[in-house]
Amino acid sequence: MKKIVNTHNDLLISLASKGDPVAFYALISPSLEKNYVKMRINGKSHSDACDILFSDALTLFNSLKKSAIPDNFNDWVSEQDLINEPDHETELRKLSPDQKSTVKQFSLELQRYLVRMTSDRKYSRFSKTNSFFSNSWFKYGFIAALILIVLISLYFIFYFSNTALVLTFKAQENEYKISFPFKEKTEITDI
Repeated sequence: MKKIVNTHNDLLISLASKGDPVAFYALISPSLEKNYVKMRINGKSHSDACDILFSDALTLFNSLKKSAIPDNFNDWVSEQDLINEPDHETELRKLSPDQKSTVKQFSLELQRYLVRMTSDRKYSRFSKTNSFFSNSWFKYGFIAALILIVLISLYFIFYFSNTALVLTFKAQENEYKISFPFKEKTEITDI
């Protein structure tokens, strides 16, 4: 049964439950930023806090895709027991200016991480072949290189076998022959 989307938040929840990482980021980033601030105040390094929160975010994203669409996203997040809601304003005042700048850095890294991790999973079975032929210029370059290799191989076969390639065609009651003798000069004869 489809749920009616009335608000922007409902739309984000619906998109996130269908696997949209940007919509999920818009929903989860305030909670994760608060937890990041709490971890930094408690003495965790930036990389440790990122590792913990990124894995929690990915777990939440995967469980949201598997579960029914929640009515209230924040209640659903608190039911998952991964992210606790600290008092953000009080905690934010305790940060040094250097730590405050890392909150923005954390947000950008979180968004990149979610997009990268979810897009890598789309084609996990065929990821190498899909990325190999994804660019059209590369596909055409690959085909051109393959044709060039075949032509060069044919040239060497004719060259070392002392044979000639002879093309014959008719035009207005005349027959023309073009001979490519790979060790002599090319000649055109009129028959």
